[in-house]
Amino acid sequence: MVAKCTITDNVALKSGGGVHVFIPNSTYAKTRVLITAGEISRNRVTDAAGKGGGVFWDAPGRLENCVIAGNRVENGSGGGLYLRQTFIIGADDTPEKLIIRNCRITGNRAVSEAGVFAQDDTAEIDKLVRLEDCEISGNELLTADQD
Repeated sequence: MVAKCTITDNVALKSGGGVHVFIPNSTYAKTRVLITAGEISRNRVTDAAGKGGGVFWDAPGRLENCVIAGNRVENGSGGGLYLRQTFIIGADDTPEKLIIRNCRITGNRAVSEAGVFAQDDTAEIDKLVRLEDCEISGNELLTADQD
């Protein structure tokens, strides 16, 4: 669990400028990640196919009461949040959800999907990610001539 933290002004090459959450398939049944009551801001990813300026997330868990703001992906997707959901393993072989609750995702920038980008290899993203009481606003797409 990560609680009441401020994660700012970090740089990553490929993914997760501020936070990179990845849990291998073999440990999904045992592990849940919780980030709560924090701010993830002014982080960036610089690679040509970058993912998740603020957060790259590939695991079951919860993101609650957070502000994800002012993050940037120079040449990729998911300025604020990049969700990569490949897991479908639960205690009874049912999908585990990532729950994003009461979060504000704003002022993020990327070449595509500036606020939130969700990628799912099973074509069942609605069964794997749930947004509750979130604000997603003021995110901006970058063009080739923007800094």
